[in-house]
Amino acid sequence: MRLFNYIALFHLFLASHLQAILVATFTHGGHTYEIYNDLRNWNNARSDAQGRMIHGQQGYLVEIGSQAENDAIFSQLSTNNSSFTQTANDGGGARYVWTGANDIANEGTWVWDSSGTQFWNGDDFGNAVGGRYNNWGNPDGFGPYEPDNFNGNQDAAAIALDGWPIAAPPGNELGSAGQWNDIATSNTMPYVVEYNAVPEPAAYALLLGAAGLVFIMVRRRRK
Repeated sequence: MRLFNYIALFHLFLASHLQAILVATFTHGGHTYEIYNDLRNWNNARSDAQGRMIHGQQGYLVEIGSQAENDAIFSQLSTNNSSFTQTANDGGGARYVWTGANDIANEGTWVWDSSGTQFWNGDDFGNAVGGRYNNWGNPDGFGPYEPDNFNGNQDAAAIALDGWPIAAPPGNELGSAGQWNDIATSNTMPYVVEYNAVPEPAAYALLLGAAGLVFIMVRRRRK
């Protein structure tokens, strides 16, 4: 990619995402991930993710296919733990970060938004589809206890930053930090964007510099 394309990418980044609060950028398994602390409902987080590009690849809400990938994401979330304060009342009062998992189209048919791949069928008494990875709340190994579609309107999955419910006595939690819970799509939460590419070094440095500039500009505006 030539220099003028990097410059164009830089301007596009600034124009489209001036208000974005980028918490972390990292790579894993040939993919790039960005964690944003903008508080958005699931649909708005999805739209923002799809409006982003890295190295010619469109972004999407993260699709987690293995324990290693889940661990890599949760490690970054844990490193930046103090950045997240928003909680979900219907998620036991815990803090969460959106993923692309949802059963919006058909209740109990859990798919990844980006690929449309179904990985889970049913509620907490359901089963994995095709042996695909899932990490629903299951702190004692006898669950899982999620997804339970509490109040009949929990249609998207998020990674928990705390065990839930927050006030549960030890041993009575429904899930642990790093596991998934289904919560209402109306919750406004941070989110993880994934790209099927790792930028070239020059482009990566430019994007990090742009992200830093955006962070400084947002802080100045807020002051």
